[in-house]
Amino acid sequence: HPLLLISLRRTDNDPASLGISIGTRCGNAVRRNLIKRRIREAFRLLQHEAPPGVDLLVVIKPHPPLPMRDYQSRLRQLILA
Repeated sequence: HPLLLISLRRTDNDPASLGISIGTRCGNAVRRNLIKRRIREAFRLLQHEAPPGVDLLVVIKPHPPLPMRDYQSRLRQLILA
């Protein structure tokens, strides 16, 4: 699994927010930005499933870029686990 999810509970009940951490070992800037864009879009489509009042941090391990649909299914597994 190239994604690691860390969650932190907040005191408010606002919608979940997303942070992304990706290192230079994941490739050049073009590749890292592609991965980040796909993860942000996957989260946007899933944010109604995330519990309110949490901050989510996605730590990305080195891997070749996946299709957005794969990121969406992996994020869903991590958020609902």
